Amino acid sequence: MDALYEKKIGNKIRSIREKRKITQEELSAKLQVRGCDITRSALAKIEVGQRHIYPDEIRHFKEILNVEYDDLFNVVKEVLQTNIFNDILRMNFLEIFRDKNTKKIRPLKEEVYQFLIGYELSRILNIRGFSTKVIYESMAFDKKRNDIQLVTEGFIQDIVIETKLSNNDDISNEKNIKSYIKDTLEKYKERFNSPKILFVIINQSLTIKTCQQKIDLINKNNVQFIDTIPIYLENYFK
Repeated sequence: MDALYEKKIGNKIRSIREKRKITQEELSAKLQVRGCDITRSALAKIEVGQRHIYPDEIRHFKEILNVEYDDLFNVVKEVLQTNIFNDILRMNFLEIFRDKNTKKIRPLKEEVYQFLIGYELSRILNIRGFSTKVIYESMAFDKKRNDIQLVTEGFIQDIVIETKLSNNDDISNEKNIKSYIKDTLEKYKERFNSPKILFVIINQSLTIKTCQQKIDLINKNNVQFIDTIPIYLENYFK
């Protein structure tokens, strides 16, 4: 993991520890009982970002401090919002889809975005020290592989990433959204302990207002999902 991110995690550990009124000596002792060899001195360095922290150590911190992983889910949102599409635009990736006759960029299929997101998330999170696995799912034998779910092992768990174009029928109205969320959770409940959905909505054709209305509908039905991330690319397809 990069130094800045490790410092953020260290600061979070210190904040939670102090809120729980646990001393560094007490936390260090609890870690060592679990076979995690972190001395008080090493803990002090972790809390200020001066010592590398490993994924298995974070798992011990999480369990001892009795906190959820939700704060750490933010790294996934950060990667999606600030890394992937900025990189795509900076590399002029969309230019390969420009029509020679109309001079316009042809709208991309949902599968292209799903592949890009699955691949880039896996790559970037691995660089940051996460153990990740991308699973390619096919809904039926006669259909294309149209689902890419990112399953991360370690301290980011049970996330089902659903990438949808803003004009996809699955999110066209509240009834469809409810049905889609229900079916998705049902599909993954045996694979995951407690599946949570992170929606990534790609807008390449609708107005921002119309897209936002759909996002509001999704957020209204927020049973067991983390967040909805809109990616606005409509200006590139005019």
